[in-house]
Amino acid sequence: VYMRRAGKTYPAGIEDITRVLNYRDDQVRKSIFGMIRAVQRIGIQNIAVADFSNSKSIGRNVNLYVPMEAASKLNVLAKGKMINDNGIPAYRLNGEMRLSSYSDKDPREPLLPKQTVRVLKSRIEKIFWKGIPWSPSHLLKVAMYLGFWNNENGDHEHTAREELSFNRKYLEKGRLKILDFAENSPDKFIEVTGSKSTKRTWNDLSEQNS
Repeated sequence: VYMRRAGKTYPAGIEDITRVLNYRDDQVRKSIFGMIRAVQRIGIQNIAVADFSNSKSIGRNVNLYVPMEAASKLNVLAKGKMINDNGIPAYRLNGEMRLSSYSDKDPREPLLPKQTVRVLKSRIEKIFWKGIPWSPSHLLKVAMYLGFWNNENGDHEHTAREELSFNRKYLEKGRLKILDFAENSPDKFIEVTGSKSTKRTWNDLSEQNS
């Protein structure tokens, strides 16, 4: 390995190579930490990642990865070139744009906590009573009791993490397991999730039905 300095070329010594490698690593660290600082400032829930690795080839798509909770706020224009709309600059996007998410293609059918609560709500109310307290915090208590979150990343069978925002996700098997727990062990379900008021209500209903 040769180096050039002050108009001269000479074989690089170990100190020269070490200096070059350290400089390279320092630049990588600066780049990474710069991105991390930007994410901290903006908030991971508002960050999108654009993958241009395939865009160099004609006809290849640019993939934009957006957290699920932020995707609903995304405005998409349907055509594409700079135009004037009543004197106001506007941009129209040419070609086809299709919106899909990783979750759409995931056979495990992941849902975020609030979505999971909505999906399970009617069944939970049917098992217990209409208006029973049921929120993401109650959902988490059940999942923790069933061991779905023994690993902070989930067990990937019942639970997992959202790829960008790292939010919790509940998979179809997890949702079915939670319903099975509620149906077959209702007393334990209330013990795990319920407040004192909820437990009193359940005890009263159990006595009325006995």
